[in-house]
Amino acid sequence: MKQAKILFVLDKLNVGGTERVNFIIANALNQQVYVSTFGRLVAPFETTAEVLYLNELSLLQKLVYGFRHVFKKLINQPTNLVDLPAKTDQLIEVIKKKEIEVIILNSQFLLMTETIKKACPDVKVINWIHFDKAHFQERHWISDQVLEEQLAFCDCVVALTETTRQALLPLQPNTVCIPNPLTIETGGQVSTLEKQVISFVGRLETYMKGIDYLVEIATHLPEDWQLAVAGPASKKELNTFHQLIKQHHAEEKIIYQGTLNSEALKRHYLNSSIFVVTSRFEGFPLVTAEAMAFGLPVVAFDVEGPRDVLNFGEFGQLIALGNVDEMLAKL
Repeated sequence: MKQAKILFVLDKLNVGGTERVNFIIANALNQQVYVSTFGRLVAPFETTAEVLYLNELSLLQKLVYGFRHVFKKLINQPTNLVDLPAKTDQLIEVIKKKEIEVIILNSQFLLMTETIKKACPDVKVINWIHFDKAHFQERHWISDQVLEEQLAFCDCVVALTETTRQALLPLQPNTVCIPNPLTIETGGQVSTLEKQVISFVGRLETYMKGIDYLVEIATHLPEDWQLAVAGPASKKELNTFHQLIKQHHAEEKIIYQGTLNSEALKRHYLNSSIFVVTSRFEGFPLVTAEAMAFGLPVVAFDVEGPRDVLNFGEFGQLIALGNVDEMLAKL
């Protein structure tokens, strides 16, 4: 049987959940699979897919898009999409050269849908949306009109929760709900729940992940309990994190472990007794499902994503967003 040629489109190859699930799916497909990226980071996960680095622009392009970047900054507009036309052109070249049959556009690359479909009408375009509809649009500055226009050109939309699927169905009838798969094997191991440690996993993105809430919670934990934090961070995010810790005098309460590989992440879950989620918004919090797989009880703010994973409170404690006192009481 002829193998289909499939292209996954990512921005940068970070170690976040979006990148992890893309590589998990890419590796599981018995097809000819490519993963394209517009960053220079080496793929942080083992993969059988061919990784295509597409960020090389000509000097003229760099000057043009550099000017647009500065202009967008000056008028307070998002800068992560200023070079979208150049990126789209590169992808169209790849589609034609590699004879791609299916392209999977993650998150903001949904904005390429119409141009790609018009240039390559025979290619099946799948939009994979990793947040709830409202925060996806807010995060990537996508209006209702633009979202509707782009989704009209795609062949399928993949949402991570049923709530998001229902919100997108009026715009694209072929919208399906496919929750993220687990990307870490438990090997049958579960936590003994004997350690006086609460664990957290996630990028230290202060607003989205509620890192300010997290540090405040850590400050008020019982004397013999600590909070173990794992996840990547930019230099700016890490500085903000340390400033919050200092501001709340939480130096003795928080253990920051940085980015962990699969084995270290397993130990992180196994060496804790509770898992906490402080996000203000999420798509499908993969780490919450992983924590549950390791037998950890979960306490989370009641937002879409954790709400779906915990089945509206059936499998964990849901707390009104921002209610730190109630979160501490449930912990």
